[in-house]
Amino acid sequence: MRRSVLSVVLMFTFSLLTGCIAEDNSSQEKEEEIERLTRQVDNLTSEFDELEVAYNILNETIASSEGRFSEIDSLLREKNATIESLTVLIDDKDSHIIEIENQIMILQNQLNLTENTSVETINTLEGQVANLTDHVLLLEIERDLAITQRGALEDEVSSLTLSLHEIEEKISMISGVLYNAVMDCPETNPGYKLRIGSDTGGQGATRGDGLLTGEEILTSFGECPSDIGMVKDILPGIASPTNPRNFVSMGGNLYFTADDGIHGEELWRSDGTLGGTYMVKDITPPEASISGGQVTITNPGTSFGEIVAGDNKVFFSAWNISDPVGELHVTDGTSSGTKMVTDLFRCDPVFIPQFGVDYSGVNSIMVIPSSVWGFDKAYFSGFECDPTSVGVLGEEPFTSDGTASGTVMLSDLKYGNTSLTTPGGGSVIVDFYGSKPRDFTNVGTMVFFSADANQGAVLGDVGRELFMTDMASPVSSVTLVKDIAAGAVSSNPEYFEPMQGKLYFTADNVIAGRELWKSDGTSMGTLLVTNIGSNASSSGPGEKVSLGDRIYFTTTYDYSTKLWESDGTHINSSVIYQSNTSIRDLSNQGGSLYFTTVDGTRIALNKLDVNSATVSNRGAVEMSSTRGEIIYAKANNTVFYFIVDDSIYSHTDNGIQQIHSATVASSGIAGVGGKVFFVGNYGHGAELMYHWYNPGPVISI
Repeated sequence: MRRSVLSVVLMFTFSLLTGCIAEDNSSQEKEEEIERLTRQVDNLTSEFDELEVAYNILNETIASSEGRFSEIDSLLREKNATIESLTVLIDDKDSHIIEIENQIMILQNQLNLTENTSVETINTLEGQVANLTDHVLLLEIERDLAITQRGALEDEVSSLTLSLHEIEEKISMISGVLYNAVMDCPETNPGYKLRIGSDTGGQGATRGDGLLTGEEILTSFGECPSDIGMVKDILPGIASPTNPRNFVSMGGNLYFTADDGIHGEELWRSDGTLGGTYMVKDITPPEASISGGQVTITNPGTSFGEIVAGDNKVFFSAWNISDPVGELHVTDGTSSGTKMVTDLFRCDPVFIPQFGVDYSGVNSIMVIPSSVWGFDKAYFSGFECDPTSVGVLGEEPFTSDGTASGTVMLSDLKYGNTSLTTPGGGSVIVDFYGSKPRDFTNVGTMVFFSADANQGAVLGDVGRELFMTDMASPVSSVTLVKDIAAGAVSSNPEYFEPMQGKLYFTADNVIAGRELWKSDGTSMGTLLVTNIGSNASSSGPGEKVSLGDRIYFTTTYDYSTKLWESDGTHINSSVIYQSNTSIRDLSNQGGSLYFTTVDGTRIALNKLDVNSATVSNRGAVEMSSTRGEIIYAKANNTVFYFIVDDSIYSHTDNGIQQIHSATVASSGIAGVGGKVFFVGNYGHGAELMYHWYNPGPVISI
């Protein structure tokens, strides 16, 4: 009703002013004034909406407190009634005890007068005294129990009375504080927010100071203005790029690496606000050197490899100048919780170029989140090298829970082929290469990967084949799933994609060529799905995406690129779209399959409706001749973003919209909390930026 009244008033005022303008001003001035008044109406309506929401929040808070007040008041009445009943019971027990004690006294007097009475009479009197004494003891126990119950109830009454006073005080001190949210907004878009709460003090708050902080805050209201901006100028200066990159999200925060010009490249985190964007830890601390009597402090920073997030931990590979081989690190988002998990490669890094070793550090990291397995669990390829025992095992599969004791090699799948001299003068055969496990993929309790093995889970050289470890197994052993290309020939399984308890992948059994396979983790259940390319010509299934009980994949053969759909059987595998150029960048967004095709100099985004098997063009954008892979980021169920060359675009129900043109595609993008984060130039060099479709309300003052 209030909204209707305000709207009528605003419209009436607007009509009057418009009429005045029509008589007194020129047409152009009239249009400008109408536009200005329209904006004022919009602002007033928006402010009213905001106040109405705040009013409703306050009403809900008060109603909730009053409800609790009534509940406690009812409990108090009940407890007090029980206390009164217990008091009556206690008084009754005391009276009964006094009455029986008087009877005992009478009997005792009779006993004292029984010198000439028979033994039988004396025994009878003594028995009566004993019975009455036992009865007194029983009554005293019952009375004491009632007293204890009454005391407990009196304590509960005191606590409930205190709660009543606290609720009354909380209601009386409810207020709203409007504040300039500089630290709670992106750096380029500060605005106002409304805090609602009770100024009653508590952790992180001072009672009665007129501010609402810490535990005093019940809710916050309002959004920072604008849809796009710079989160923080990490390296201040117009042309001072900090080059944030390696984006991952965990727990509603963005994790990335950046160089602030002081610490070198290190690990950072951001919640999208100025105050919530900071370096997690200076992993490689400053180093001091002396030259010519002068002390020089340098901070070379840390180099990062792969960064992969779970639910509670982020696992990553990192190294520095003094230790140039990447080791597994972990962080929980705090400085104290950021550390190297274990030092696997303890040998002199000179081993790497000396023996032509192709290893820069742990790689192929895959994390199974705690929501799936109870705790974040990482699988990766690592190279353990111990100079003391000359234990050189090459790259092999490892698993880790983020602790040194919980980091173990699953199996040594490759024997050595190089002889080295031990510190004691003996010789040992070492392995500088290993099985090089790749593509760790979780399916149920199984973790699949490919490896080039000749020992451990196999009896001889099988080349690069499909292996599996079962997390449910107490020994976590590695097994060869199937020697798809028999003997030492490699089937080279790749392009892994899980779907309904099975792994789908591309492999070559030498007979059919590179085709689509599936596996349930057993040799018998590892099968060729369909031989698309006849006569071993290989259809080469590439990217794969699963949606429900269907898997979608691309093939390139017979002078065209095709998009296929399959339920995992030969009879239900069919082409649903084909192109004479390319089909790539497959992605599941909101339960629909998106992919790109090329139309001349433009790249087109297409959507497959999996229910009707129809493809619709969602729009096209210009591309360079050397465009890279499209990078997708999901903001919510209706919006996702992607980068083509150095421009970022959004996709909504309305189609494609260019968001920003001066981006750094190689840094990637990530969706967190309805926003997309990317690297762009907003007048401060390459810095961390954001975009979202601001739901409001934005508080204007």
